[in-house]
Amino acid sequence: MNLVGRGHIFWERIGKSILEVISLAIDKFMEGDDFPLKGYQLNRKFYNCLVTANYQLQKQEKGLESPPFYEGNNQPNPDDEQRTRREFKKPDFQWSIMDISEPNPERSSKQFVQECKRLGKSSLRNWILNKNYVQRFIAIEYGYRYEVKSSAMLGHSKYVC
Repeated sequence: MNLVGRGHIFWERIGKSILEVISLAIDKFMEGDDFPLKGYQLNRKFYNCLVTANYQLQKQEKGLESPPFYEGNNQPNPDDEQRTRREFKKPDFQWSIMDISEPNPERSSKQFVQECKRLGKSSLRNWILNKNYVQRFIAIEYGYRYEVKSSAMLGHSKYVC
């Protein structure tokens, strides 16, 4: 399929594939009963579920050609002449995708970002987990969804990646 000039079709296809991987990974994650307490341990466990899910889907000619990056920095934007605050942020997972439908080669590197958060009550009085996580996720300075049509955030009140 020629995707040049058809960016919306490209991103819909990629997004659908990634969500299929994430959905299968969630099923795998919830199969066990050993849920570590620390967030980074949960993310490492979920990373293995993502890789396994993508591997299985690849065997069915689905999924993505590569696994996600685990806790990698946000990538630079070609419009920024210097390193920005956004580039110091580390989404939990991200898939880097080459979008050949993008006419400008400098803008062809796109990232689908997935954040995983523990929801519920915080030990900090003024920190409302659900509200603050969503606000940060959509804020440009964090860059979790910068210049792409979609990204994902998963959260659970008891077991969370």
